[in-house]
Amino acid sequence: MVGCLVPGHRYPDKLLASELVALRHYNYTYLFDQMTIIKTDSDAGIPAQQLNCYGIVLPVNCPTYYGPNSMDCLKEVWNLTGCLRLGDRYPEKLYVYEINALAALNQSALSSSMEKIRSEADMGISAQQLNCFGISLPVTCPTYYGPHSLDCLKAVWQLVGCLPAGHEHPDKLSPSEINRLSILNYRFS
Repeated sequence: MVGCLVPGHRYPDKLLASELVALRHYNYTYLFDQMTIIKTDSDAGIPAQQLNCYGIVLPVNCPTYYGPNSMDCLKEVWNLTGCLRLGDRYPEKLYVYEINALAALNQSALSSSMEKIRSEADMGISAQQLNCFGISLPVTCPTYYGPHSLDCLKAVWQLVGCLPAGHEHPDKLSPSEINRLSILNYRFS
């Protein structure tokens, strides 16, 4: 078995009719060798062959689709989801058995697992916000990354201990000042 996937761009159903006709004239060994080259080149880090074999380009620190995944790979996939190092489920913060379980996943399952945490965090699930961002956001701030509503800006104003009488209270800002603040991430960095 070669190990390429149906989403791969060179999967037989995705080839042009003329390519299929040409391939029908080759023997099995030749076909197997050609497909093995695609897989080998893919695992050697050639992005075009990764698209041909898996239908995706693998993250830089993740050399193979099927793993095992290194800690650098786990951290890169985590970062690609938009979750932070401060998150409770950041790979370096996990127990060894959890790291081993993630390391054994293929790239699709690994990405899906981490993207689920981010997706649920963006839906306002407090536990997943802690897992992804390391903080639980106010109800009026459903997502970590902007844009944020005026109600969110007011909630943050109160959370940091400022009073409505303050000169920079969100209700006292110009539209351009509100827009500038609303597009920052929750930690405003």
